[in-house]
Amino acid sequence: MDLTFAQNSEYGRLKSVLLHIPTKTDFILDAEEAMFTELPNFVALHDEVEEYIYNLNNLGIAVYSDRDFPDRHHNRKPNQIFMRDLGAVVGNVLILAKPRFPVRQGEEKYLQSLLQWLNPPSSAPVIVATLDSECFFEGADLLVLGDTVVINVGFRTNERAAVQIGSLLKDKYKIKIVQHNRALTIPQHILGATHVIGPDTLIQRVELHSDDLGFKNVVELYETKEVVNRYSMNVVTIAENEIIMPGDCPTTRLEFENAGIKCHTSPMNEIRKMSGGFACMTLPLERENV
Repeated sequence: MDLTFAQNSEYGRLKSVLLHIPTKTDFILDAEEAMFTELPNFVALHDEVEEYIYNLNNLGIAVYSDRDFPDRHHNRKPNQIFMRDLGAVVGNVLILAKPRFPVRQGEEKYLQSLLQWLNPPSSAPVIVATLDSECFFEGADLLVLGDTVVINVGFRTNERAAVQIGSLLKDKYKIKIVQHNRALTIPQHILGATHVIGPDTLIQRVELHSDDLGFKNVVELYETKEVVNRYSMNVVTIAENEIIMPGDCPTTRLEFENAGIKCHTSPMNEIRKMSGGFACMTLPLERENV
């Protein structure tokens, strides 16, 4: 199975993703140093990740991982599980992250090594683009909307990175920069407040991010306990109007289903203790073109 980058939307049917399989050596800091709500139970966390992979496979999605990667047990980065932050696929290019915070710096090099291991020289080439040392960028601040790429500048991504990404993509894409409210630390990325689920539809935490990006239909979520504490909007778009979400958020699920969204679920209790969820841990590699 050759590794392929291909993404021209956030809602084309998802074909393949990249995940990190956590190890006990990931958790060498206390919760505050790691930027977690609390330290997860490792065994339960591992079970949740395995069940998530099983559910993705049942939905026809290929899962690449670092399960057999020789360097996996030498990795000591507690946030490594949140692979979506470490890169963004635009067309057939993966733009490598430049994390702002020291606790995450170096994870992007791990991802680059992992991709090289997954894609040996005999395979079809994959294109990885890098940014300079003065850039800060995390993949969850970028959305691909056809010929337009939206980049959120604020808490985790700076304007220099947005400008460089625009330069890298200028032959094929227009760049739209949106400004995150710098007073807010949550959501940390645009993906924490806005999910595209179709050509005209997005899900949005409207009290945190009110820019509808020109979409006609907005499924509005407010700051309920499910949204804030259970990360019920931390979802992955599987296909147009189809998502996978945490399984213990019945009220939010009903809101989604009433808006015509097909919902699949998976347990996420331990994952969310690390201040993230399915959207944060899933790096989409390939989607069907729309």
